[in-house]
Amino acid sequence: MSLENLGISDIIAKGEQLLDSGKYQEAVFCFDEAIKREPNSVQAWLGKVSSLFNLRKYQDALICCDKVISIDAQKSAAWFVKGVIMSRLDKKKEALAHLDRAVELDPHHAGSLYQKGLVLRSLGEPLVAISCFDEATKLDPSYAAAWDIKGLTLLQLGRSQEANTLYDEAIKANPKNAELHLNKGATLSILGKDEEAVKYIYAAIGLKPDLAKAYKLRNIILSRLADKGIYVFLEKDFNGSIEDLK
Repeated sequence: MSLENLGISDIIAKGEQLLDSGKYQEAVFCFDEAIKREPNSVQAWLGKVSSLFNLRKYQDALICCDKVISIDAQKSAAWFVKGVIMSRLDKKKEALAHLDRAVELDPHHAGSLYQKGLVLRSLGEPLVAISCFDEATKLDPSYAAAWDIKGLTLLQLGRSQEANTLYDEAIKANPKNAELHLNKGATLSILGKDEEAVKYIYAAIGLKPDLAKAYKLRNIILSRLADKGIYVFLEKDFNGSIEDLK
């Protein structure tokens, strides 16, 4: 790949294009060239961080994060990535410190709040974690993963009715998310509402036909209903929307 005739902004743009298309090693090549020309380019260093992270070269990515911080300690993205990497390396307390800093610098970044919640949950702080997931979904109502983990955390705390209500909100904001429909169905089943639960599970299958755990849960619930002499027939085809099953 020849970059000789490109200016630094074009080289960075090329790196970002490669990064977006999943060509991470080629992206690193571009960002390295940009860094050679401008050693303090935060944009180039952050591009290299993202590329290395996606290559799972976590130690190298951490070194680059530290370089970004040495140039601009207020760059929340570097603290965020450090936190995520430390969490993946199972260094949860260090991860929490980095994510705290990321949230402090950018309190409106839903991803930092979500990741902080995950770490707090793993450290045995589910109530504080829930507050982080709350903030993440307020900032970004389409953040399905944050909705889902909050629902699962409520279920683990035995707060099934709250989880049930939450999944209604989550599905309203993310009507095409299979995992949310599946876990809404699971929650209804926990609440003893198997006939209603199976409709959400069928909706999950309609949205994601290869969702194996949905078939497993569906079969368990249908078997349980059959033992009670209740047989559920869903005659029409549907596109995965729960509205088609009501």
